Amino acid sequence: MPQPATLCGVSGHVHAGFLAAARNMLPPVSAALAAAARAAPGWPVLLTGHSLGGGVAAVLATLLMEQRQHWEQQQHWAATEAALEEQELEEQAAGPAPPPPPPPPQQQHELWSQLGELRCIGIGAAAAFCQQLGMACREHTTSVLYG
Repeated sequence: MPQPATLCGVSGHVHAGFLAAARNMLPPVSAALAAAARAAPGWPVLLTGHSLGGGVAAVLATLLMEQRQHWEQQQHWAATEAALEEQELEEQAAGPAPPPPPPPPQQQHELWSQLGELRCIGIGAAAAFCQQLGMACREHTTSVLYG
């Protein structure tokens, strides 16, 4: 059954079962990727699956990409805030500096700062997304069909 969802800034529909499975897998997969990123920084990550597993892998890859985009936005805003605070302090030249914003959770920091490119290849994958979301995922997900 299609479920309305917004992923990576695009609204559409996702297969509800695939989305539920991918969300259940997200915490242990994120933990495993964080460990892998510490052990082999910069190495690319390839998620694969066949048939139903390909659909779930595509949704999981999209959820991971969404997490990465969120983390990158947080890093951008934290850097921008820090630069603005520094500029404001220089202009004021007085008073104590406000405390810096809290850093992102350590596991996510390690994961996204050290993880290489993330890709997904589904082999004979079942349809997971509507056309809009499928088009939004094409940069990191490829579906291979033969025959």
